[in-house]
Amino acid sequence: VCGGGLEVRKQLWDQGAMPFLLAILTRESCAAFKVTILNSIYAWLLVGDTDEGKVEAVVAETKNVEQIAALLKGAQHGGDYAAILEIVAWMCNFESIADSFGTSHSCMRTLLEGLQRGYPQSGVRLNLLKIVTRVFECSSSPKQLLIEHQELCTKVEALTNDSSQLARENARKLLNAFISVGKVGNLAQ
Repeated sequence: VCGGGLEVRKQLWDQGAMPFLLAILTRESCAAFKVTILNSIYAWLLVGDTDEGKVEAVVAETKNVEQIAALLKGAQHGGDYAAILEIVAWMCNFESIADSFGTSHSCMRTLLEGLQRGYPQSGVRLNLLKIVTRVFECSSSPKQLLIEHQELCTKVEALTNDSSQLARENARKLLNAFISVGKVGNLAQ
């Protein structure tokens, strides 16, 4: 998708390739290609287009971030989880995508489930923290995000004792950010 140049991407766009890629992410028949498909979507986001923000706007639509979350949820027990999670963390560098993740309850549930699982790979835990951090940073209402997902503080607090120094540091910073927005409860005391 990305390597073909602007003209190829324009033709693909005109033919509806981006909505198609997003729609097939969770199809069982495409399971072997899910990492490649998600990576293609991310590559397209990176190179952009002449119509600034057009690709990002489509990916950030609620139905599309929920497709990405469904892909992530479906991969939690498989070998592709770490790779998919890493791409989602990169995608969350786009503010509108991170904000859409935060406003979607199914996306937040998927992230919370991931934090609860206690994956043995420190990279997985770190990428989950990166995504949650970015979602929190890009939220138009961070306090409301914390109120709606109260268990987020508890799950992040548990990672402040993680075996990985990087995950511990990220969890502590995120927890301090939660507290600084006036989170009520035992963490704000």
